[in-house]
Amino acid sequence: MTAAPALAPGAGAARASARIYRAYVAALLFTEIALLVIIAKFVPRILVSDDAETLSVWAVGGAVVAGFFVSRWLGTRVDSGREVVNAMLVADGSAADAAAARALQADWGVGQLADQLRRKAPQEFFAVLEEVGFGMVNLPTNFADGHVLPLGSASEVFSVAENHNQVPVILGTNRDEPSLFMAQNPDYVDDLFGLFRWLKDEAHYRRQVHYGARAWKARGVDELAMLMVASGNPRVFAYRW
Repeated sequence: MTAAPALAPGAGAARASARIYRAYVAALLFTEIALLVIIAKFVPRILVSDDAETLSVWAVGGAVVAGFFVSRWLGTRVDSGREVVNAMLVADGSAADAAAARALQADWGVGQLADQLRRKAPQEFFAVLEEVGFGMVNLPTNFADGHVLPLGSASEVFSVAENHNQVPVILGTNRDEPSLFMAQNPDYVDDLFGLFRWLKDEAHYRRQVHYGARAWKARGVDELAMLMVASGNPRVFAYRW
């Protein structure tokens, strides 16, 4: 695959990344301090002991250890964007293991990270994501930062031509889409040994599927399509399977 040229990061994006990183570090530090203070303050009162000083030492130590593991979990969740990149670096041989991938990524600037991601084929992203069944995967949480993803709601973005690229778009839903998930829901379905399933109330089940699918179509297709067309894009299409 031909590598896409690296784009120099804008000053705004760089400042945003720095702010996000500082906020992240501050949040981890606050978590550890809060656990330290809370446990050291209240554990000696809850657990009666003749040796309060020893108990306080254990409380402080426990708070530090708990804060450490909480902060490490927050920073290395397998479905975070950073850990997805780390997994890709291990998969393509750029790093020997997760620790090496973290060290490599920590040395990159925004532009180098963007360049590395643009080199990847879509299949390489999906290959490292956790499968949850039915052909679906867990995706990292997206958030509007005003640089990569625009600020504002979907209606605010798609109702104004300047807020999005007016390219040909096709939107669609399945007629019975909620049934995929409701078929596993014990509120609607009974089962025997996880193999044999039957509906508790077929009329209620079909009614929920019907209105759930119509609501999803209204939110995920009709409203967005109408906003795009109203903003001046004539190449918006919709389907229902």
